[in-house]
Amino acid sequence: MAGTFTEITLIDAPSSAVAGEQVAVSIIIKNLYTDTIHVSCVGVLDSVDRFIDWKDFWIPAGYTHLFAGSFTMPDRDVTIHGYSYYEGVDGNWHSDDEASKDVSLGEVIKGTITKKELEYDSTRSPIPVY
Repeated sequence: MAGTFTEITLIDAPSSAVAGEQVAVSIIIKNLYTDTIHVSCVGVLDSVDRFIDWKDFWIPAGYTHLFAGSFTMPDRDVTIHGYSYYEGVDGNWHSDDEASKDVSLGEVIKGTITKKELEYDSTRSPIPVY
């Protein structure tokens, strides 16, 4: 559901990540108002840790802006919360829209490379692995 003046149209992040991995997040906010407005974005991990902290931008009417940040994946599933704010004529920031996206803890797949092959012109040849 959109806010009064802004709408978070997308939270772009992977659906899963491995613990310790850097997770890139983009939050796209659209200006729903008929004029340019000053918009701010906050991205929070599990309602605790801010990884996008009050980044602001003047967005023209009808346009969107991408706010980017990242966090280190903990050893558990997490929820990303995105919040949009607009600067009112009173000079204060007002909460307007929010959205969320879940990121599940990915599995580390361990293995061993036992064989590599090189193919050229339909001919294959093994490459030694050490």
